Amino acid sequence: TVDMTIGGVFSLCLILGVTTNIVALVYFIGKKSARSNNAQYFRSVYIIICSVDSLICLTLVPFIEAAFTENRNGKIFWNHSACAVWNIIWQVLPEMSVFMVAFISISRLIILVKPTRQLLAPLAWILPAAYFLLTSGIKIGLQIAGKTMGHYLKRTMSCKTIAKTHGFTIWDYKKRRVGLGNNYQSPVEHSNRSNNHPYHHELHPLRHLSAQIQNEVSSSSKGVYNRPESKTERSNPDDHHHNGRLHHL
Repeated sequence: TVDMTIGGVFSLCLILGVTTNIVALVYFIGKKSARSNNAQYFRSVYIIICSVDSLICLTLVPFIEAAFTENRNGKIFWNHSACAVWNIIWQVLPEMSVFMVAFISISRLIILVKPTRQLLAPLAWILPAAYFLLTSGIKIGLQIAGKTMGHYLKRTMSCKTIAKTHGFTIWDYKKRRVGLGNNYQSPVEHSNRSNNHPYHHELHPLRHLSAQIQNEVSSSSKGVYNRPESKTERSNPDDHHHNGRLHHL
């Protein structure tokens, strides 16, 4: 099946990625660098890059577990806490990998422009660590504050981030998910299937507000055209007869 094929491809990527990156990591750790600051600097950068890439490959484990389970009901992603943690890791590690590529490119550029310049070896650890703590701290803080939350999408076999809307917090999400059990559908999936969800108005406040405005406009229109005639607006029977004759003419 398609899911089995996807799981097999992910398993192959996991094995090759982890194996090659660990081999490279062991090589750079065991390599005796020269006494120069530049050699120690780039050795540290390569160690961080190999470590980050290895962790990225390991994040495929929940994908593989979901692909090999029936109807993509992976136990890891269906666990709310695991989904939230994985979602943060899945965002931070690729961003960290991109940062390290930019970091090593800028470092090489500095050496090319000024070949005699000696880079500070501790910066190879301090700057990446500061970036990692900053990005992960922001994402963890948003989830703890209830501003964002992770939810599992069977369509992509992954946990995505959605923003808090209309008082809808991560704790409400957890309670509703547990209450619905196997009939649970994530907010994004369910919005494409039905508009009669008991929490639909909370998940889509703008749509609810639009419907409310339309109802108010409709009711106000009925009030204008179907309102009862007041005493001052009522005309005598002669006026109705006269208006009828004019209309006939």
